[in-house]
Amino acid sequence: MGPMKPGDKLNEQAIDALYGLEPVFEPSGPGLSQSVESVTIQCPYCGEQFETAVDLSAGSFSYVEDCQVCCQPIELTGEVDDSGALIGVTANRVGRGAEPKSSKKVPCLPRPSSNALSPRKLLLTKWTAVNPRSKEKHFLVVKLFDPEPPGSPVVAVEIEAVHSKRVRVLPWRELMDTSQWMRGWV
Repeated sequence: MGPMKPGDKLNEQAIDALYGLEPVFEPSGPGLSQSVESVTIQCPYCGEQFETAVDLSAGSFSYVEDCQVCCQPIELTGEVDDSGALIGVTANRVGRGAEPKSSKKVPCLPRPSSNALSPRKLLLTKWTAVNPRSKEKHFLVVKLFDPEPPGSPVVAVEIEAVHSKRVRVLPWRELMDTSQWMRGWV
C-alpha cells in the first residue's frame, strides 16, 4: 500500500497497514456462529440454571466463570471434537475436583444460619420467601438504594413479587436471615 494522500478514505485494512496492526477479531464477523456457542449451565453451588457463551475456536477448554445467580466461582470444562463441534460441558466447584456436574442436581446441604451477601451484587438476584403471604413466594431484587453521598454502602433494596408484580422496600441485611429468605427460586 502506497503513502496516504489528503482526501483518501481510510478503511479497516488501510488503518491496520498504516499503523502496522494485526487484524482485529470482530465479534459480529464471519465464523462466530461456529466458534461461540450458548450453553445452559447448572451452578454446582446454588443449583440455579443460567445461560453462558463458550468459545470453541481453540478446541477443548477449561476456565473459571462466576455463577450469574450466587456469584460463586465455577470451573467450566468443555470437550470439542476435531470438527469444532461441542461434545459437552461440565460445571464443577473450583478446587474440588469431581464435584456435581451441570447435568445433575446439587445435593441438598444443611441451610446456613445466614445468607452470605455482597450488597452491590444483589441487583436482579432471585429470592424465595420462607413464609409466603398473599401467594407472593418468589421475588426479584429490582433496585438498590444508595444513601448520600454517592459511593456509600447500599442501605436498602426494592424487591418485586414475581406473581403479583407488587414491590416493597426492605433493608438489604434482611435477606441474610434464612428464617425469612432463601436464595434462588425454590
